[in-house]
Amino acid sequence: MPVFLPSILPLSNTQQVDFDVQAGSHGYIVEMYLGKGCRGGACYFGTIEAKRNEPFSPPSRLPQDTYRSIELAGGIRGIYFNNCGAYCTAFVEWQRLGVLYRVTRKNGRQQEVVQIANSALQAGQR
Repeated sequence: MPVFLPSILPLSNTQQVDFDVQAGSHGYIVEMYLGKGCRGGACYFGTIEAKRNEPFSPPSRLPQDTYRSIELAGGIRGIYFNNCGAYCTAFVEWQRLGVLYRVTRKNGRQQEVVQIANSALQAGQR
């Protein structure tokens, strides 16, 4: 499965990111946390993940949530959505060769998750 990882993340110069990586035959997930060794919800930054044979996430029916089609780097069609519960999570999804790729950002904005997704696409397969 092609792996797409961004070369840049929307962080300030003082923020440090710690990663947890899990991979298997059906996909991978890179969880990102702000602060060395912190794994609590307060430290959660977001994820970069891929899942084989997974459909796009369905639109939410909640009035405060957002769901729209977008265009990513290279003319790739994607979906942006923002889901709010205890906190909001911004998502960007796109599909390539039977794989669903997803970027998430806790309390993120569309511009931030699109920037991460475009960075991953522009960096190319790894």
